[in-house]
Amino acid sequence: MTPPHDDAAHPAHAAASTPALLNEAYVAAFNARDLGALEVLYEPPAVLVPVPGSSVTGPARAAASTHLVGMGVSMELIEPTGVVNTGDAGRALTAAYDDSLA
Repeated sequence: MTPPHDDAAHPAHAAASTPALLNEAYVAAFNARDLGALEVLYEPPAVLVPVPGSSVTGPARAAASTHLVGMGVSMELIEPTGVVNTGDAGRALTAAYDDSLA
């Protein structure tokens, strides 16, 4: 796994200029096990929903990402299944884990 970092100039950040590209960049970074690329795709207050009904942000989000990536599962894009709101932002749930892809 690639360790996380705070480099906003990371190629994954530049590749995520639209919501659709953000989704693609996230899935690519997750499947590449690139924690640094995952972290630069989040704004500071952004949330991760590691399991239904649970959302985390900040250091807990980074820890959850590390745990999920470490499980060795793969992710694929799906049709949006819901929206998670945090502050004045919302994010469509557009990816799913599939352990058969691992």
